[in-house]
Amino acid sequence: RDPVAAAEFCSRNGIEGLCLEASWLHENYYFADHCRRAGLTLYTYGAENNKTSRVEMQMRHMGVAGCIVDNIGRFRGGADGEGAEMSLAEARKLWSSSQTAASSSGFSTASSSDAN
Repeated sequence: RDPVAAAEFCSRNGIEGLCLEASWLHENYYFADHCRRAGLTLYTYGAENNKTSRVEMQMRHMGVAGCIVDNIGRFRGGADGEGAEMSLAEARKLWSSSQTAASSSGFSTASSSDAN
């Protein structure tokens, strides 16, 4: 019910990660950074994950490790009209390389709300 408390519980108890409802994460995007800094793996589920643009945002820009989806064909460039701009593996690779570059340059992706 409280993702922040869940993340703290995971960190304290050696649990590797958690799975969140995707629409909550899109409203609280800073939380993905919070999980990454805590060393937690983050997955999402929910209706938001039926839109390739939302999955791409999570994987490419937020560093989500995986998204539970209803229509896997959509993410292979499927025939639903939306089509993925890139595969999930490509998005993950791109996100990893951008985070490595940000770390080596001293750039922090933390939002001001994380400081509280």
